[in-house]
Amino acid sequence: MPPRIGSETSEEGFREFDLSYYYKVMGVNVSGPKSVSEHFYTHPDGKTLFVFISYPKIGILKTSDNGRSYISQFFRLKLLDRIFGYTTTDEEESNVKDNISEEQQLRYFSHFAVSNHNPADVIITLGPYVFFSRDYGQKWKVKNIFIDYERSNIKDVFVTKRDEVVIFTENKMAVSKDWCNKWETRALKINDIGFFKTNYITGLYDNSTDTIYSVIQNTDETDSVLSKYTHDLFYKNIASPARTGVYYSTDFGKTWNETAVKVPIALWKTDNSIYGCPIYSMSFYNKKFDESFTGTPIYTTGKLDKSTYNVNDYLSILLQSETEDFEILSTKNNRIMKIDRDKYEIISENNFEKLYNGIKVLEKIDYVQWQPDWYSRARTANFNYEYNPYRMFKLWTGMRTDMPVKYVKNNGIYYRIKPSKKFTDVFFKYAVDNQTRINSIHPFLRKNSDIAFFNPAIDPTNGFPASIEYSKDGGTNWEELVNQEHARNIVDPLGNKRSAFYWYKNVDQKKNFKLQISFGFGQGINYMTYPADLEIYNNRLLIQMDYFSLMKSYKDAYIVPLNAK
Repeated sequence: MPPRIGSETSEEGFREFDLSYYYKVMGVNVSGPKSVSEHFYTHPDGKTLFVFISYPKIGILKTSDNGRSYISQFFRLKLLDRIFGYTTTDEEESNVKDNISEEQQLRYFSHFAVSNHNPADVIITLGPYVFFSRDYGQKWKVKNIFIDYERSNIKDVFVTKRDEVVIFTENKMAVSKDWCNKWETRALKINDIGFFKTNYITGLYDNSTDTIYSVIQNTDETDSVLSKYTHDLFYKNIASPARTGVYYSTDFGKTWNETAVKVPIALWKTDNSIYGCPIYSMSFYNKKFDESFTGTPIYTTGKLDKSTYNVNDYLSILLQSETEDFEILSTKNNRIMKIDRDKYEIISENNFEKLYNGIKVLEKIDYVQWQPDWYSRARTANFNYEYNPYRMFKLWTGMRTDMPVKYVKNNGIYYRIKPSKKFTDVFFKYAVDNQTRINSIHPFLRKNSDIAFFNPAIDPTNGFPASIEYSKDGGTNWEELVNQEHARNIVDPLGNKRSAFYWYKNVDQKKNFKLQISFGFGQGINYMTYPADLEIYNNRLLIQMDYFSLMKSYKDAYIVPLNAK
């Protein structure tokens, strides 16, 4: 019998989503209070929830009764075993703990898709692997499609109107016409962009024209430059000279054609039209700075080090940040793009209900959430890109926060999580002080440990640095759904979940079923805490919390009634 996870739970109140487990190993009962969730997916039927877990085993859980019972299937996959710490030797284990390995510099995101014709056919991807089922997740098969699978991270999955499955990695794509059993793979050949310079960011399948749109980056063009080109295009109507942009194919990627859009954008379809928005925050580009500030070295050269005398002016600007400054697509002075293959129209759009679909696309773009070279990327002179509140928040939380503001919609009501003012006041003071210090260190003296990361010990919210809110008027006004102090007490009532020792005791120590005795092992470091995802499941808000350091990450989930207070 496969392991079973889960138990009877109360459905009332704000509570932890029960992922306790028990199973047998050689006839011996093994149980524990906590599985580690990685991703949640609600089936379009609204009743079925899939949970990808990385502990006590790597697997997929399915529940259709609000978590009272689960069907589970588990996998032994070499790459994921290594990523999630199921090592086989003490040497490997030591390497994982002591070094910043290539695997730890990457984040392995997951994607979900369902058949257009048979709701029992579902797909979940993680890293290079495709997990697929034809019976609502009762049983799963797994495929590793690419030969160089350790360097092939699946970025997107589409299902066509004929139920063909199309997936993209950084510079390859694959097509299956029999629901993932057999695959045809090919390189992404984008005109004069070299194979090793091609980086897939996001895309869209348009079923009305049977066309695949892909947003491709030429990696010779940096984010700082592309961010400036994006602003010039959207706000000054200045055409971009970049090769990065939107391309389309009508033959499943055998040939690609250019569109008129030469900047990276997120794509979505609404009311039979295709729309796009920037993948970079435009808030600082549009902010009205005092002339005395725009002439300073911070603004003109991006120089923020010990020689900068107007650091406090910059800090003051950060401390005045509003919710919109932590978003890419907000309701303040925003421009989106209506796209055809050979032309586009730029539109001013501040209606939240019309922007929501774009926001949800941005939340799912791996490239927006995490970029592997963030460890080594040098600062540039583009102040508006380097030092905007969105990017500072992402960078100084180790880029583990996904989107600082997350949204979900249910029955016409919007819900969101955003950073709390109490938290960001302390956060930005710390970030600016330490960014000044890091920028002042001579490059050859820098160490791997000299990486931007907020110190969780100074979090004034004691581990719940966000507000949970709702809006009944299309995002115009927001009200508190859960009192922040109450949320903190539910998420971490004993004040120990942020401790490295808590996760060591409940997860790490048990992964290889080793008997370990530790004397004098205190609480250890505290981990940072921030909501990683929002889902609506069974008319409840499902919040996934991330407890993380630069090296480690653990997730669990909470159920919040939609009428909570």
